[in-house]
Amino acid sequence: MTMLLPYTRIKGILPYGTPPFYAIVQTDGSYSPRTGATRVAAILRPSYLDRRQKRVQTVPVAESSTEAVWHSVAFGLHLALDEGERNIALENDNLGVIQGLVTPGTVFRDECVRYYKEQIIKMCRKADWVGARWIPREQNRAGFLFMEFPMA
Repeated sequence: MTMLLPYTRIKGILPYGTPPFYAIVQTDGSYSPRTGATRVAAILRPSYLDRRQKRVQTVPVAESSTEAVWHSVAFGLHLALDEGERNIALENDNLGVIQGLVTPGTVFRDECVRYYKEQIIKMCRKADWVGARWIPREQNRAGFLFMEFPMA
């Protein structure tokens, strides 16, 4: 079993470390270069109840798997905020995305990545605390939602 690192604060209204209670959101993106089919998935484990919300959404055609993963993080954060969460811990298995979120001043050449990071940072300003960490692919339950909810 892999030992996971602690969450790294991205943004939020309050400048403190990891709060004692937080929602966990695992996200994943799916992209087919052959068909252009793109989907995003998120699993929300709320901070206040022992139940999970699962969502899969088909999105407009992406240009890459990187765009699909960034979109999934924005999708998961939006889901948590819509459910009234104020302290949110994001988890994803794409190390480049997580590093891009937690490393201040990271500059991206890809326009869609810049767009999604900007949207994520804007949403973080609506929360008290938002952190993120990388998780191994086999621990990212959001990826399994694509099998649970196949494309129609």
